[in-house]
Amino acid sequence: MNKNKEPKTAFEALILALVLGVTASTEEKAQQCLEIAQSIAQDLPAKEVSRAKKEAKRILEETA
Repeated sequence: MNKNKEPKTAFEALILALVLGVTASTEEKAQQCLEIAQSIAQDLPAKEVSRAKKEAKRILEETA
């Protein structure tokens, strides 16, 4: 998942929101991203949310 690529699924959108929430330039932007992530996560099965969190963590570790 590339931060510059538009997500095509809710799963991809959740990953992007999580990554952007962690890397946001301000606390306000981070909060907005996390609120979006929570909204998306409500519509996904718990297993998918867990997978998205793991993928977001992998992406963040790769770019660190």
